[in-house]
Amino acid sequence: MRKLIVIAMAALMLPVAVLADYDDEPVAIVYIEPVEHQVIYDPPTPKLSPVQEYEWDTEAIDAVASVYWAETGANGPRTSQEKLMITQLIWNRSQYGSPFPSDLVAVCKQKGEFNRGKISDRNRVIARENLNKVRSQADGFYQGLPTAMTLAIYMTRECGSGILTFQDVNWVTIYRVEG
Repeated sequence: MRKLIVIAMAALMLPVAVLADYDDEPVAIVYIEPVEHQVIYDPPTPKLSPVQEYEWDTEAIDAVASVYWAETGANGPRTSQEKLMITQLIWNRSQYGSPFPSDLVAVCKQKGEFNRGKISDRNRVIARENLNKVRSQADGFYQGLPTAMTLAIYMTRECGSGILTFQDVNWVTIYRVEG
């Protein structure tokens, strides 16, 4: 019968002594020197390609900017995320098909769907940036937007809290922008 006895001192970084005790052989002592390995785990960060620049007609940028003014109100920290999500919603509708038009301007002006208001220069700049982000993600160049938002077709704002909620084609909530 063979017996193997191990005395481990690895926690103290001391050599490990291995004693082998065989019935018919003398005990042999073998020293095993521990080798220190330092493993640093660096979680991979997603590599985002830069947002592509696309050509947009002035009419499309103005249409999106007018929706921003009416649907998000004042320009605050909360509204920048809301504006991006609304841009994604407008893009989704233009790609969805019936009952939505395939043109961004027509989507923004579809009767009874979006409130529209004043167009500011600041919202024009934001509309261009957001349209570039949404289109870049749709073309596979950029991964900075929530994946669930690619399913958003409808939006509602909760009374009182002002939380903007996005729903898919079945009115299932898929994303919320909280204040």
